[in-house]
Amino acid sequence: DGTDQWGGVENGLVRRGPNALNGEEFYTDTNGFVKDKVQALHLVDSALLVGTATNGIFRFDLTTRSFTKIPWDYGNLGNSINAIASHFDQLYVATNNGLIIMGLDGGDRTIINTEFGLAHNSIHVVYKDKKNSIWIGTKARYLYEIKENQLITHEFAAKGEADIYSISEDNAGRIWFATAENGAYSFDGENFRSYTSVSGLK
Repeated sequence: DGTDQWGGVENGLVRRGPNALNGEEFYTDTNGFVKDKVQALHLVDSALLVGTATNGIFRFDLTTRSFTKIPWDYGNLGNSINAIASHFDQLYVATNNGLIIMGLDGGDRTIINTEFGLAHNSIHVVYKDKKNSIWIGTKARYLYEIKENQLITHEFAAKGEADIYSISEDNAGRIWFATAENGAYSFDGENFRSYTSVSGLK
């Protein structure tokens, strides 16, 4: 949040910094949160959104120092939050059962999944670039982009699957993403470039 450091751990949330009591606080089921693995953190205005492994999303108000659970019931897979991104008044929530798009107030929800055109429902990462495109990484040979409310499919491998676990953007506007077993890739908007151990990646 600009002054404090936050970290998700196996059984809760850790806060370190000048705004934490005694310099460090641990939030779990004994002080308003839940005893669950924290897998995603995203700051929106004066609230920290906290994504858990089995209990969906919580909103931590930085002013009142209190947690509110966002209504969330998408089954075991959908309740596992892997990543959160935002753009204007919308949240993009990556789960193991698709990407959930909703308003900052929790309303107007849309689910992007295999029925919508994805190759796999398990979404590991969601990322917003400088041009406000939303990028989705899943268990497939495709990199997905949401641009002007349209889902665009970019195929970066001719066959097989490649779990995308991380997405970022460099100063030139190229999108970079890391896979579980197939190295890293860059995408300039037209062409993909692969980086593996053969090309010197270690």
